[in-house]
Amino acid sequence: MDGLVSNQPGERAAEPGQDSGSEFARVRRCRAWLRFAAAGFGFVVLIGFTIVLARGLGGPQLAESPLLGQPAPVFDLARLDTGRVKSHDFGGRIYVVNYWASWCVPCREEAPVLEDFATRHVRDGVQLVGIVFDDELEAARGFVKEFKLTYPQLDDSTGRTAVDYGVRGVPETFVIDQRGVVMARLIGALSPGMLDRVVEAVASGETVTARNSRYRSR
Repeated sequence: MDGLVSNQPGERAAEPGQDSGSEFARVRRCRAWLRFAAAGFGFVVLIGFTIVLARGLGGPQLAESPLLGQPAPVFDLARLDTGRVKSHDFGGRIYVVNYWASWCVPCREEAPVLEDFATRHVRDGVQLVGIVFDDELEAARGFVKEFKLTYPQLDDSTGRTAVDYGVRGVPETFVIDQRGVVMARLIGALSPGMLDRVVEAVASGETVTARNSRYRSR
């Protein structure tokens, strides 16, 4: 009769407002996928935040590098102001190479520390040079002006020097001894006094690695 639902034996009529089994399954699968996607996005955000903490709030750390104990990569780069600087200019002296960028928050934290270090070590011949990493030159020049940095700042627009040094992010700092050999690699914003202690160790002929925990700031 019209208006009645007729069922075959063993079948159950769908109640008004109730989804079919297939539709319900599709909704469950959709919700499961959304939960998975949300969890994946949260994991990516957590990893990014962890990297920021490692380079910033976690403080500077001495790190391993294939370059330790090896000749430092040579470079010949233009300054942000005028002139050029060659790594060969520092022959027979300890020099420090610091990679930085104007958009890097930890770089802003360590800028005054580096300027203080450079000013104090002018007399003993230790040379600090900054190399711009993946940044716009005008923004980099603005950074130098803002923090009144007086030590040489170099343009590595091609990224070749950063590749040679194995730079993975900023800030990263390398200490090269009088023989032109890489003796230490530091990642993260440098705290006051840390670079002084590392340079003192390098001057005495010590290769500083992540195992030298006495040089960690935290």
